[in-house]
Amino acid sequence: MSFVRTLAGRHVLVTGAGVTGPPVARTLLAAGAEVTVTDADAERLERLAKALPGIRIEPNLTAPPPGTTLV
Repeated sequence: MSFVRTLAGRHVLVTGAGVTGPPVARTLLAAGAEVTVTDADAERLERLAKALPGIRIEPNLTAPPPGTTLV
């Protein structure tokens, strides 16, 4: 079983919506994961949410949301 297939249905937290966060979030969504992205910059999160429908955004998280499988 490949790693990507094991992501389907899992809740994954991506920290950062700058350079590396968006492509990671896009890949996770494509693999069927539920994706939450956090960042200190709320405007950057809003832009990312518009570019990637289906992600959840949570500014300034200090701990993973309940039910998060991978961080």
